[in-house]
Amino acid sequence: MTRVVNQHGKIIVLEDDIVVSRGFLKFMNDALNYYQDKPEVWHIAAHTEVNQEDRPNDVFLWRLMNCWGWATWKDRWQHFEKDPKDLRRQFSKADVKAFDFGSASVFWSLVVANDEGLINTWAIFWYATIFKNAGLCVNPWFSYAMNIGFDGSGEHCSEDEERTTSQPLNHDGVFTPQDILSEDPEAVTILGAHYRGRLSVKSIAIRVIRALLGEKGIAYAKKLRRG
Repeated sequence: MTRVVNQHGKIIVLEDDIVVSRGFLKFMNDALNYYQDKPEVWHIAAHTEVNQEDRPNDVFLWRLMNCWGWATWKDRWQHFEKDPKDLRRQFSKADVKAFDFGSASVFWSLVVANDEGLINTWAIFWYATIFKNAGLCVNPWFSYAMNIGFDGSGEHCSEDEERTTSQPLNHDGVFTPQDILSEDPEAVTILGAHYRGRLSVKSIAIRVIRALLGEKGIAYAKKLRRG
């Protein structure tokens, strides 16, 4: 990613378990071009966890990075750091709470698991980089990409039939920029509740660790569940 973004000044990233809509590439390029000179925006996402199919042209801005089809620019990516020990030293309890949208060790648990050598991932550190720099991420209300790795084939995804079959795609949306460059309180309320509730990224982390590490992962998962 670093080589490509350094060469071209911007990058659109897809992993091999991401399926995109026919409107994906235009949406991403339009958003990259529009927000390129707006330094508050660090990341363009193609997916959002709570799809609102009646809002195909709308986007929102908030702190959380989604990596299921995403884009950024060289001058933002150059700040990327992967140092979980340093993060754990830097982040206060208030920082961790804000990082997790007020829940109990949702995303932060992935930083801890990386630090303890139980997983080796990059995306949580891109989120942490954006968070530390008070950056914003642009997301569609109706997704242009979906993850098909929940059939059990995904490297960091356990089987989840519901998520495999309940991800509609936005084929015909038109990028409509959001010019208020601050976090959308509606998005924080709706998606924050989603992550804390039905989906619970903490439980996802536990399932990922179990799938990756067997009995060792189960022991750590129990530790995470106890909080």
